[in-house]
Amino acid sequence: MSRTGKMKITKKHTRFFIINVIIVTFFIFILFGLNNGEGNDFPYDLVAISFLISTLIIYFQYPLLNLRNNWFYKSFIFYSCMVLFLFTFGIIIAWNEKVGSNAAGTWLARVDSGMRMSIYGQIFGGIFGFLPILGINFILRKKLFKKKGDYSNQI
Repeated sequence: MSRTGKMKITKKHTRFFIINVIIVTFFIFILFGLNNGEGNDFPYDLVAISFLISTLIIYFQYPLLNLRNNWFYKSFIFYSCMVLFLFTFGIIIAWNEKVGSNAAGTWLARVDSGMRMSIYGQIFGGIFGFLPILGINFILRKKLFKKKGDYSNQI
């Protein structure tokens, strides 16, 4: 961020955004395809919702990732963003649905769905996307992340 509090878009931020949107979109299509079952229409509406949520998270996680050069920290940010994605996705897909014993359309049902999606999403797919995304970002770290004090390459 600059002194005025506005986030500057750098070439590395743009590169990070494009690469990670492509990777996440690929995994979204693969995971929805594998979990869709036979004889069902492909859930394009869920893919679109996932895409919108993930692009917002990817865009706004970049400044957090550049706060430290420590990869344990970056891993924590990536993991937290994955859980945030799953939680948000769970809330949206259960917006007017009954979840558990919670009445349809209540915030209790929505939060319950978000929690369930966070837990089951990590178990049944999140780890398959998290490790490759982390690995690709680690391999491309010099092209994607700023070093301390590096404010060059601003668009």
